Amino acid sequence: ASVGITCPTPTSVEHADIQVKSYSINSRERYVCNSGFKRKAGTSSLTQCVFNETAKVAHWTTPNLKCIRDPSLSHQRPPSTAAPTGLTPEPESPTPSGKEPDLTSKSDTKVATRPATGPGSRLPSTAPPVGTTGVVSKETTYIPAQTAAKAPEH
Repeated sequence: ASVGITCPTPTSVEHADIQVKSYSINSRERYVCNSGFKRKAGTSSLTQCVFNETAKVAHWTTPNLKCIRDPSLSHQRPPSTAAPTGLTPEPESPTPSGKEPDLTSKSDTKVATRPATGPGSRLPSTAPPVGTTGVVSKETTYIPAQTAAKAPEH
């Protein structure tokens, strides 16, 4: 009764591939662990196409294969996993902080042109600690608003 019946595609196993040569009943196939992985001891890479008489379906036996990271390659792994940590210098890269002094220097010139005297002379005293860009740039963006608000009072 099972003549001409074939199995479907075998179930996928994590970190493994299978090249099926025959989908016919009783054919046996082996899963191959992907590169960088090896078969865990005690697990089998073998699967077989069997016919379930009750359900009248052909199916592959479920392999208990576990592909684990090849321990002999683990020495080479850290550089590739360490690469994401290499992203930490990026926030400190010159571009974001390089833009901030531009913004503050633009606001400096605007402030200097509006009130040429008192409030404008206050700005240079707050500008030198630009090394702490985050804090200073916030202050300098608020200072123009304060000086603009004070200007009409005079």
